Amino acid sequence: MTPEQNLIQQLSKILENRQLDNQSLLEELAEQYAELCSQVNTRLLRCAEYLHKGLLSEAVHEAQSAPNLLELAALIQFEQARKWMVVCDDLGLRKPPLLHTEILEELREACTQEKSLQPLLREFRRLVYQGLQSEAIPILRKIRLADPDNTSWQSNLRTFEEADLPKWVEKAQSALQNDDLQQLRLVYAELSHPQRMVPAPPELLQRLQRALLAEKAAELKLEAENLLKRMQEALQKQDLSNLEQLLLRSRQLETEEAFYQHPEGWSQCLRQSEEMLAANQEELAKQAQFEQELNEFCSAFNTESFKPAELRDAWRNLQAKQGKLPEGLQEQVETRLLEMNRRQKRQRDLRQLLVTAFSALLLLLLVISAYGWQQSRQRQAVVKELMDDYEQARFQDMRYKLDNLKHYRPKVYNHAQVQSLEYKLKSALSEQGERSRNVEELMASLDEVRRSGYMWDEAEIRSLLDRAELMLLTEAEKRRLNSWKEAWANWRASQRHESNAVLQRVCTQFRSARSSISTLNLSDFGAERKKLEELRLLFESALPHLNRADQTCSDEFLQCQNQLETWQDDLRQREEEQAKQILQARAREQQEENLKKELFQTLPNLQRYAAKLGELQDFFGGKLPAELHNALENLPVQSRALVLQDFVMRSLPGSREQEEQLRAFLAEDGSALASVWEADLRAALSYLDNSNEVRRKVRLLALEQVHMFQVYSIEIKKKNETQWQRLYVPALPASRQEKDAQGNEYTLYWGNFFYAEFDDDVPEETHTSKVFPNGLNTLEYDIKVGRKAQEALSSQGKFLMAFVLEAQNQSELDIHVLQALQQLADPELDMEVIPRTWLQKRLLNFLADNFSADIPESHDWAQAINQINTDLPWMNAKHPLVLQSIENIRRAAPFYTDLEPLQRRLQLNRGLLAQALSRKVHCVGALQRDADSTLVPRLTLLGSGKQLWVLNCSSPQRPPFWQVLSFDGRELQNDVLFNCYEGQLLFEPQNFSFAQLDFEQVEAGKVVKPHSWPINLPLH
Repeated sequence: MTPEQNLIQQLSKILENRQLDNQSLLEELAEQYAELCSQVNTRLLRCAEYLHKGLLSEAVHEAQSAPNLLELAALIQFEQARKWMVVCDDLGLRKPPLLHTEILEELREACTQEKSLQPLLREFRRLVYQGLQSEAIPILRKIRLADPDNTSWQSNLRTFEEADLPKWVEKAQSALQNDDLQQLRLVYAELSHPQRMVPAPPELLQRLQRALLAEKAAELKLEAENLLKRMQEALQKQDLSNLEQLLLRSRQLETEEAFYQHPEGWSQCLRQSEEMLAANQEELAKQAQFEQELNEFCSAFNTESFKPAELRDAWRNLQAKQGKLPEGLQEQVETRLLEMNRRQKRQRDLRQLLVTAFSALLLLLLVISAYGWQQSRQRQAVVKELMDDYEQARFQDMRYKLDNLKHYRPKVYNHAQVQSLEYKLKSALSEQGERSRNVEELMASLDEVRRSGYMWDEAEIRSLLDRAELMLLTEAEKRRLNSWKEAWANWRASQRHESNAVLQRVCTQFRSARSSISTLNLSDFGAERKKLEELRLLFESALPHLNRADQTCSDEFLQCQNQLETWQDDLRQREEEQAKQILQARAREQQEENLKKELFQTLPNLQRYAAKLGELQDFFGGKLPAELHNALENLPVQSRALVLQDFVMRSLPGSREQEEQLRAFLAEDGSALASVWEADLRAALSYLDNSNEVRRKVRLLALEQVHMFQVYSIEIKKKNETQWQRLYVPALPASRQEKDAQGNEYTLYWGNFFYAEFDDDVPEETHTSKVFPNGLNTLEYDIKVGRKAQEALSSQGKFLMAFVLEAQNQSELDIHVLQALQQLADPELDMEVIPRTWLQKRLLNFLADNFSADIPESHDWAQAINQINTDLPWMNAKHPLVLQSIENIRRAAPFYTDLEPLQRRLQLNRGLLAQALSRKVHCVGALQRDADSTLVPRLTLLGSGKQLWVLNCSSPQRPPFWQVLSFDGRELQNDVLFNCYEGQLLFEPQNFSFAQLDFEQVEAGKVVKPHSWPINLPLH
């Protein structure tokens, strides 16, 4: 797991569990997360800058450099990132900068585009390496079409086309002379290619086009003359249908590229034909529009859907149009308009008459209704007044009013309601004496009830009041009776209010006691029992108020009383059950304590530990407590952490036996599969496999492009000169001893060598006799020739052969390649510039092809040096191309940086990996909760006491990883302990004797921490 993934996991876990107490840890995580977001933004801006400059490959390389930028951007945009921003605001932590998400989509598209370019780039490099520049031009055009913003493709294409243009011009001249149509088409297609950067001469393109179109142009001209003659005849006869067909064919003819010779009068004839056809079309359109409007008018006229104003407007619009109207239509329209006007006048007169008659009738009805309503209202007022007098016992007034009605308003007097009231008056007057006596007796009884304090039976009181309701009372009697009723009601209300208050207070105290029972100590029921006794006495004291209270309060009181009895029964039952449970719990706790004690005594034997966990699972009915369940569930992964407890590898690569052990760990049934070591073991094996594969590939370097290095050199100097000259030969020259005319001995050399007579000549293999008239001899020249072929081999040949031979004995081939490149960068190295650059190019491409995973910058180096052409006549140091290439090399150099820091980085990372796999981690115990439920180490083996490790298996989607629980064997790390559980195994590394690694010489961001390295253990 990478540090970035570990950081995001820690943030997610803190946010999920709301672990916001450790301020120092939160500040550190906030700093790390903000710094990570800033780094991602910086890289995104760098990629955007590359993309805006058209440097697609550079942007993709930056994005794919470890760690992968797109994967890193997706990682920091985790689900709870917004929640973390809120936490930072609340706690005053450093807020991370906002991510430049607008660049991500553009970068993803660039990666996809770069991936699609890879096959074309490989083919392009292959053709360039083989010197097939002409064949590389179509491939380069495809690359430029796919990546149009990259200016390097344009410059490369321009260079190749400039070199290739003379050849195509020569082919064009030859094809024109020989009238070779097939060759002309091929040449014209190339010189007019839409992707071409170097344009061909315009005169040449015109000649090619004319030559290709000459034959077809003559045929088209004859057809055009025939069409012109037929169109002129059709114009004279005004044959529009034939003229339209001829014009269509003429326009088709003009689209032909070969139709560039027009007959005389062609354009004028076409213009006249178009004007005649356009005028005819306009006239037909107007006639069709008029006929359509006429048909619509007639249809509406026949169906009589027009109103007078609409008909008049429609007829005027139709008359304004140019067109012939049907005969008799105008007379019909005028007649229809006259009839419609007459009909409208008759309808207006009839409506006016009806409105007048209806208004008169309505007025008469309103007058009659008002009179009847007024008479009814007066009669009701009289009846009401009489009724009030009767109810108030104003019998004399009532008699007087009835007599007046009889004399002055007989109709009202004879009404049924008034007659009924007169009958009631007569009866009341006859009974008035007896009524007064009964009323006095009733009121005396009521006064007696009041003087006794209302202590009579309520039924007797209500009987007296009912009698009063049946009597006819005067106003004074009614007021006296109502006063008594009010006093009695007030007395009853006060009694009821007092009883309601008592019962409600009792119910309230009961509910309060019931709701607060959860705060009592239920293991000792004394407090609850005491509370129940108090409540029982309280209920008994409130019983006298039960009958005087409202029905609602009485029902509520009885309900609470029943609940009190139920509570007492429940208390007795719970006391009996608690006694039983206490006995059972004590027995079970003792059994559980014994099993846990035996569990931790089984360590470090993990098989017995697993068996004892199984017994505990059976004890808990198949479902262990959460912590012990985690211990059982994670035990397989924890057990596989011990597979390397006896493995030690001092360095990577190690011995043959250690390599076999590594492969056995990751075999199909290997013990390290799905373990914390798997990722690092695979990384180590991947490096070993790649080294073995590269070791086989190294030999191929001495079998390819032999013309560049399998060359020998000798040095000569004329006797009277001081400057030595180097000659390159395909093989060492033969020699023999000779004597001159004076008898002086000398040595004569002969054989082939590479010779260029002039500065701009390409060296060719030439015999010495053709260049040295007297032969190459020691009389005229001082000659240095190696005694063995190996000694005379060219500098680049010696260097390459030594590199290949030494590589077979090198354990770290990437370091070997880097050292060779470092030697080639030495300006003191005795080697020609172009061969030196050729060697650097081969080694950099070899490095990029085989070690790009560990050295991603090698891609940029290889791409830069591949722009340099080394396929040149380098043995002629004065050749213009050689001089120009040397100048280009000096401007572009250096092609790579100082490689010693890179070597130290590779060796440091492999040393870290070897140390991580050689810790010899053993199980020394487990975590157990003490009496305070605190997790403490339970060590069953006497370890070194240096460190205690735990294996975190928090998620099945995430590989397990180590954490240091204690750095000294005593003080525990609380942030690590927070995620631990009871029964979690404790491990201790047994091996601490490692070689000291020099971290100061390596850039901090380039150090790769192994996955099996504890995430909270510093590297140094």
